[in-house]
Amino acid sequence: MSLNKSTRPRWATGDPSYIATPTSAKQDRGWRSQEKPPFQWMNWLFRMAYDWFCTDEDWGDVFISAIMRSGDPIEWDGADLAFSSDIEIHYKVGGNFYQANIPLEDSPITLADGEAIVAILPESTGDLISVAYALIEAGNYSEVDVGSITQNDDEREVILFRRRGTSLEMPLHKQTAHQNTTFYLGEVFPNNDKAGLVPIGTAIPFYPYDGDDELTYDTTSWMLCNGATDIVFGDGRTRDLPDQSGRYLAGFGTDGDGNIGSVAFSPDPVGNVDHQINIQHSHGALGATSIASGNQSADHTHGPGTLQFHTGHTNDDTGDQMIFFYEADGTPRPIIREPVGGEVSLGDIDVNYVKFVPLLGDRQLYTRSGSGATSGVSTNHTHNTDINHTHANALSTTQSIQPRSIRYRFLMRYR
Repeated sequence: MSLNKSTRPRWATGDPSYIATPTSAKQDRGWRSQEKPPFQWMNWLFRMAYDWFCTDEDWGDVFISAIMRSGDPIEWDGADLAFSSDIEIHYKVGGNFYQANIPLEDSPITLADGEAIVAILPESTGDLISVAYALIEAGNYSEVDVGSITQNDDEREVILFRRRGTSLEMPLHKQTAHQNTTFYLGEVFPNNDKAGLVPIGTAIPFYPYDGDDELTYDTTSWMLCNGATDIVFGDGRTRDLPDQSGRYLAGFGTDGDGNIGSVAFSPDPVGNVDHQINIQHSHGALGATSIASGNQSADHTHGPGTLQFHTGHTNDDTGDQMIFFYEADGTPRPIIREPVGGEVSLGDIDVNYVKFVPLLGDRQLYTRSGSGATSGVSTNHTHNTDINHTHANALSTTQSIQPRSIRYRFLMRYR
């Protein structure tokens, strides 16, 4: 079968006097047996068939060729269709091309659930006029419940938009826009930038490869997240851009709570300035904590301290001197110097004493308990009370907690 279209059959397109319309009754009954109708009736029948062939073919062209286009983004919030430039419908009828527009001044158009925007596209270029559906004709459009659209083929209605729930259907494009969607109609995205596929406010990372001229973005739709103020967005509202310099992207809400969409908006950044945190700290050890000997690093040495004294030293060379020290339980013990020439007598006093000869022999070291000199080295000890050790460290006041990453320039879609 050839895919080439055959020549359109044509009949009775000349002198209209050769055409006569049969009566309504005749159209109801049709031909009778052996009837010889007037030739004008036969011409009427073939001309009507020709007109319908033409209509089907021409409006088939419309549905095949028609495309809607917008120079600026369109906003759909689930009920209102808002646009910031004309909505254009381009189409072909026969061998001619036309453009019909829904003008900007008609924005926004509100649709109830189940309603549609229908138009009768004229064989001319110009703006479509909004009218009540009962008055619609070529060059008009209307909002109407889909259940009320008639089957009158003479009207040649084209459904441009149709609401289902909170979604917007576009039959000519075989597309659906969901609630709170920003989109373009028939947009060709330069440099494969898909501006129309993401909503206004979307932020994406862009890697420029050190100024590679071939890697660019559409500045009519995207701006750097550099904190610029008073930027007019595609919906006509003025906003400030966030400053993403040196910062990572983080979701709204509390970690693990699933509340990213319900937590209150805030422009304040999260985390510490310059990704710094102070990790200096002290270590504490509980009482009665034993540090074992062996490969532990708790070895230490005791030197002479204030609880020690030594023999061989008195205030002077005459008289009896008595020096006290205390046992571990607090009992005082005197130490008595034996004077030259005799024994000292303390009468009935019950004391423990130690005789010593001044300045003779090695000095003797005593502790409070009187048990003798302290040990030089200890390798195992237990703390009976909590103590804190503060260790010197080589850390700076703050440390960076920034994860390892690649730097990008963040862009936000604003139109």
